[in-house]
Amino acid sequence: MSRGSTLDHHISVSAGGPIRAVGGKGIAPGMVESLGRCAATNRGEIVWLRGASGAADTYAVCRKDAADAFTWAIHSESTHTHGSTFTLGPWHANDLAGTASRFLQVMFMDTSTTVVQANSTLLMPAAGAVIAAFLSTDGARTAGTATLRVTINGVPTTFLAGAVVLDATNTSRDSAYDATGLAFASGDTIGVNVITSGWTPTTANVTAWLVMRLSV
Repeated sequence: MSRGSTLDHHISVSAGGPIRAVGGKGIAPGMVESLGRCAATNRGEIVWLRGASGAADTYAVCRKDAADAFTWAIHSESTHTHGSTFTLGPWHANDLAGTASRFLQVMFMDTSTTVVQANSTLLMPAAGAVIAAFLSTDGARTAGTATLRVTINGVPTTFLAGAVVLDATNTSRDSAYDATGLAFASGDTIGVNVITSGWTPTTANVTAWLVMRLSV
């Protein structure tokens, strides 16, 4: 594209090819009010959509889905995965019961050699999502299961369909990542719960961490 040229409504990016302008009326910065046809002929086309009053602008990509159908994939600020990401924890629980629901607590150094537990939840400063979880024990599982759940405002919620679990396969540690994550709002409290079923040894202690992504 030469210096001083005007961008069209639609900008298409094709694999192995240049960025090219298609359709449109040469209006920079190239925003439209509604989407046109999405087909094989304009596969990969990116269209900016003008937001109505009080609504954010969005963009859409013409793509082929797994069923070989061509559809517009609409993206907005809420679907972006950027933001501040950090690890939160550790949460801790000692002597897991065989079959129970246990709320883990945050660990604090009481003295240089003594650890205490308090405050099972932490306050979120902004909206975001829990995108990963880690669970570890100092006493390897010999029977049963211990499954990590995330608590939002005190309510335990299974993370990624119970993917973080100590069992016959992962006896000492487990983790999982979810790009979409478990959403929370600004001001929500976040914690960790472990639910056990036939778990042994009951002298085992567990520690958990969460990875958070804030939408800021």
